Amino acid sequence: MVASRSGPIFEAAYGDYGGSIAGGGRYDRMVGRLLGHDVPACGFSIGFERVVSILEGKSDQVRSERDRVAFLFEPADPLAEVAAEAGRLRGREGTVSLTLKRKNLARQLDDLAGEGFGSYAVFRPGQSPEVKTLVRRTESAGGADA
Repeated sequence: MVASRSGPIFEAAYGDYGGSIAGGGRYDRMVGRLLGHDVPACGFSIGFERVVSILEGKSDQVRSERDRVAFLFEPADPLAEVAAEAGRLRGREGTVSLTLKRKNLARQLDDLAGEGFGSYAVFRPGQSPEVKTLVRRTESAGGADA
């Protein structure tokens, strides 16, 4: 579970399409970080490019999942600066997803690769992020990767 989510999460899928087309959940703690106290909150996102691809029946014309960039940031990082830098990255790289950085970065990067991200960058105040290619280190073998 993503650290900013505080309750149930969901993903929506379509037939045999190779990934989710929507997802969301509870975000009480994320809003609480901004306001200084937790408040009930929920949100979701829809991958419109994926929906359009399905509707057109031309999934090969939509950017590959491998073109997605995970932009990692710490809870204490200034969100306005993180969002501004993510916007600059989107201009260069295309699809950029903001993701809270976990303590076990190696495991997180492996998980991101398994979720279809092709690259990542880490927010560092005052520095331009370096986009690096993700390579999956391990393959889950029958649940052995707990």
